[in-house]
Amino acid sequence: MLSLRRMFVAGAIAIPLALGGAGTALADDYEAQESTAGPWGASSTYVAADTDNDYGHHHHGYRYNDNDSTFVETNSVAGPGGAMSEYVVAVADDDGGVAYFRGQDVAGDQGASSTRIRATAGY
Repeated sequence: MLSLRRMFVAGAIAIPLALGGAGTALADDYEAQESTAGPWGASSTYVAADTDNDYGHHHHGYRYNDNDSTFVETNSVAGPGGAMSEYVVAVADDDGGVAYFRGQDVAGDQGASSTRIRATAGY
């Protein structure tokens, strides 16, 4: 009886493994957005990750196309003391090129500032 049970357990494990690994979750894109507002201000966050985006997209001075893997995150906050927005974009294309962009804009009663970072290789 014990060997029969072992055979069923082994079969239950072997079949999914032979078919490519049951329990493995794969997706070619992810997107999430969150926004909040209250008496002291508002905020918004957006995150997206994508592979093989066949739509073509333009973000912060770089156009990424088919077969690229991309990550985008943006954050915005506004309240009585000022406002801030920031973004991060990372791209790897199918030809070995990579790119990274980061920016931040801040404004308030003490002034304003803007920062941009852009790094690319293999283009």
